Amino acid sequence: LKQCRRMLNDLIENYQYDNKGNAVSMIFLSKNNFGYTDQQEVVVTANNQFGELQDAGQIRNKYLEDMVDDSLDSEN
Repeated sequence: LKQCRRMLNDLIENYQYDNKGNAVSMIFLSKNNFGYTDQQEVVVTANNQFGELQDAGQIRNKYLEDMVDDSLDSEN
């Protein structure tokens, strides 16, 4: 029985390669009877679009300096 299934699997594969028969039905038979699956591989790469990450303290100091500069400009 195992040898018969292997022969049928080989026959269906050969039909698929030679474009004999309906491709959809061959795929259906392969998935349901011989363990074939649809599989996609997705590769995700992290890209930092904003440059290097800064420390929270550096960012806070930058905005504090800007606020001080703005208050000095408004007094003049």
